[in-house]
Amino acid sequence: MCKRYPRLSAVALWGLTWSACGDRVLPRPAEPAQKPAELPPDAKGRLDLYVREDLDAELAYSPTLATWLGMHGYDDRIDDVRAEAQVREALRCKGVLEHTRALDDRELDALRRLDKQLLERRCQHTLLELTELRPLERNPLAYVDLAQSAVAELVAEDQVPLPDRARALTARLWKIRPLLDEARRNLRSTAPELAVRKAVELAQSARSFLVETLPKAVQLSDPKLMDDFRAANGDASRALDDFAGWLQKDLQPRARGEFALGRDRFMERLRLSEALDPEVTAEQLLALGERELKESRRRYDDAVKQLQVGKPAVDVSKLIEDDHGKPDDLQREAQAAVEAMVAWVRNNKLVTLPNPERPRVVDMPPAQWGFAQLSIAGPLDRPRDAYLYIDPIDKSWPDRRKQEHLKAFNRSVMALTLMHEVLGHFLQQERDRRAPTTMQKIALAGTLVEGWPHYVERMMVEQGYGGGDPKLRIAVERSVLLRAGRLVAAVKLHAFGAKLDDVTKLLIDEALLEDYQARREAERAALEPMVLVDTLGRLQIEKLRDDWRAANAGAPLGAFHDALLGHGSIPVATIAKLR
Repeated sequence: MCKRYPRLSAVALWGLTWSACGDRVLPRPAEPAQKPAELPPDAKGRLDLYVREDLDAELAYSPTLATWLGMHGYDDRIDDVRAEAQVREALRCKGVLEHTRALDDRELDALRRLDKQLLERRCQHTLLELTELRPLERNPLAYVDLAQSAVAELVAEDQVPLPDRARALTARLWKIRPLLDEARRNLRSTAPELAVRKAVELAQSARSFLVETLPKAVQLSDPKLMDDFRAANGDASRALDDFAGWLQKDLQPRARGEFALGRDRFMERLRLSEALDPEVTAEQLLALGERELKESRRRYDDAVKQLQVGKPAVDVSKLIEDDHGKPDDLQREAQAAVEAMVAWVRNNKLVTLPNPERPRVVDMPPAQWGFAQLSIAGPLDRPRDAYLYIDPIDKSWPDRRKQEHLKAFNRSVMALTLMHEVLGHFLQQERDRRAPTTMQKIALAGTLVEGWPHYVERMMVEQGYGGGDPKLRIAVERSVLLRAGRLVAAVKLHAFGAKLDDVTKLLIDEALLEDYQARREAERAALEPMVLVDTLGRLQIEKLRDDWRAANAGAPLGAFHDALLGHGSIPVATIAKLR
């Protein structure tokens, strides 16, 4: 499974603070480390101590996050969501913030000043979530997503020996029922009815994954391990079923909360998570999204006209869908496309590629899903092979299903997906693991983690990849339209109080979505306001690139990309202020 920001949707909801310690990674402590009697005498030493202790505490508080980051000493645990644990976490974070603020910037070097800024903002973001937004009281999705992620992260860690993963999986599966019992105690009628409905859907989907898919990934010769796993998996499946029933019969009838954050909280969350300038208003953000939606629609229409030259009555969607290979050639074509893209980037000196330059393209394991998935080491994990899983076509499928699969993953969509995964996420995350400090490695700002892959899609076409193929341009601009629509939807819903029906209509009319998809996207923006980071990050990167070009006339674009990716996963707005 790809190590990326969306996999941390639950973590983002809980408001956990991601922090680190200079350039060290510590082993797992039995409990959060205790502050020594004497602090280091210098500001640099004290900052390193604060962030080191903060990392220790975070890994103990959120074992699921620890697994994602690559710290596997916590794989048999699950996050503590008790009310008292939330209080302790808020108090701990307040203390870290106070100590960090007391440090004199003049006594810190440039790297430590940046780490101090990142740590302060993360602590502020945590306090906003835990003390004001209170998602663990208002959002049942957080619990179901945690239960699902706790399992999925271990399934994805295919470099950990299967027997060890099975033991950890069994331990976590037994903890899902207590987790959901705690959810019943925490959740209030302030939960939005939409969030409850979506949590029921997600719980049913998670249960299906445990019952139908997970056993395919856990096949062991040890009968004792298998019996333990089956017992735990059965209990977790029933717990999800029970929780979905409770949500429908108990919480949903009394859920009266509003999903909208409101203008002030929405903008404050953006300022803390993505370092958005305090002077940027919601009106400016909306205007930015609407302008991009309009410009992308114009570019999309131009590409459609180019494809229709001499054949105005042609069905553009059919032309694109029918441009695909044969069932047996899917993985080979994906491998060839990856090689061609990497060579093109190398020859055009667009960025310094890592070593190895690309992930290995292989068939997708039974427990993974989607057309393509990236498996790569976490920011704190030791180096290991990366894989790009491609969903193969099963020879036993009926011909109709084979054709539907090929049409959906046609050559244009394949190219778009591979640019996003290989030149986007793989490249960014490989550079991320080599960031100068651990704090910068695990900042995980969405404007860079998701903004960079989205930027890559358009940048490649702008630079000439694909030779102006209108089908590829159409695929890219459809991606831009969708994401620009998400930005507009999120701002309208959370800052301006728009209705779901109105946002759905906007996505149909302006982003060219079908009715069902438009409604799903509107609901997603209502429950995940930070879904806008793809477009916001891409636009920030493009503005930063244009400013850099103006100041560095004639310099190769690769120099800009290398500089952009040289600070880990910090917010793009923070990179723009570095000198």
